[in-house]
Amino acid sequence: NKYLTSDCGRRGHGSRYIELLHERGNWKTYPTQIWYEDFVQGEYRCPLLKKVVDFCDEPEFSKIAMFLRGREHLDEKDKVIDIAGRFMPKTYRIENGAWVVKSEEDDESSPPADDDPGALDAPWFVKESD
Repeated sequence: NKYLTSDCGRRGHGSRYIELLHERGNWKTYPTQIWYEDFVQGEYRCPLLKKVVDFCDEPEFSKIAMFLRGREHLDEKDKVIDIAGRFMPKTYRIENGAWVVKSEEDDESSPPADDDPGALDAPWFVKESD
């Protein structure tokens, strides 16, 4: 059996999955075309003639779904704390303009001030999440 894949350039891991499927030998590339254009995001692609193929990184055109249970913990950066918080430096979040307490046993609602002892001993960064 031959199976068809289309890489429409959608963000995510679809391109990597397609690359791995092609290593099996019976997966072949089906060409893509412009599906539509958006002024902000740019060009969106789909399989040629909007054909549904065996695997496509654009779910609307794929017979096989690409969903990994628990994936939201990697996609939504603030959920990484749920699975890896004990391995991370102390982490603070802001929601609706206010600092959020991580847990009930942690009563700190905001990070230390720069002049607090040890506050600048480790690197820190600000990251937007959904």
